[in-house]
Amino acid sequence: MIKLENVYLSFGRKDVLKNVSLSVPEGKISALIGLSGVGKSTILKLIIGFLKPDKGKVYVEGIDITKMNERQLDKVRKSMGMAFQYSALFDYMTCGDNVAFGLRQHTKLKEKEIRKIVTEKLNLVGLEGVEHLYPSEISGGMRKRVGFARAIAYNPKIVLYDEPTSGLDPVMTTVLNNLIVKLNRELGVTSLVITHDIDSVFHFADTIAMLYEGEIVEESQASVFKNSPRPVVQQFIKGLEEGPIKVLRL
Repeated sequence: MIKLENVYLSFGRKDVLKNVSLSVPEGKISALIGLSGVGKSTILKLIIGFLKPDKGKVYVEGIDITKMNERQLDKVRKSMGMAFQYSALFDYMTCGDNVAFGLRQHTKLKEKEIRKIVTEKLNLVGLEGVEHLYPSEISGGMRKRVGFARAIAYNPKIVLYDEPTSGLDPVMTTVLNNLIVKLNRELGVTSLVITHDIDSVFHFADTIAMLYEGEIVEESQASVFKNSPRPVVQQFIKGLEEGPIKVLRL
């Protein structure tokens, strides 16, 4: 469903991605993990088409999007839903209006139909009856779920999650992990989750890839990944101080 092929990207003199190849299989939940600031979110921007690689190709549904213009990219983006790290809800809009935003911008649906979809999607993420509440009136975990509902409002084929459990307590983290699995199964979508929460990864992921120093150092099924012989993977999984990942000591 999504494929990066020999992708290079630099910002000035900094090489962010170096010969990155990555595959996201259709209908599965894939996770991309790695240290903070390593370039995981940059890969999301490449998939959405907000960035173009210096070299290499990015395929979405078998089509190379790197040569597309903005109008062509907009058509591709309609097949994707994005759940942002900090929800990115509009504070001045109700939860219902946040979920409806894309539908009003990109469809000619009547308001009655939009409202029906909003209620349906909010119910799907366990938020019945919050349409008239504002983001400031609900918890952080609920705001994340409103963001999920907005991401799936357009019935996308692909859902992209950027650090979905960041800043949440363990209970709400479990709720969202289960919700990612539920949405993937019930909607039949392909999911890519960007995270450094290793406990969550083994809860929901079918396949896992690790980005380290601009390269994919491991990409495999979750059960295989857990037993990877690579020291950098084991250090990250176990949270060890000793290993190839250099730790700044106080």
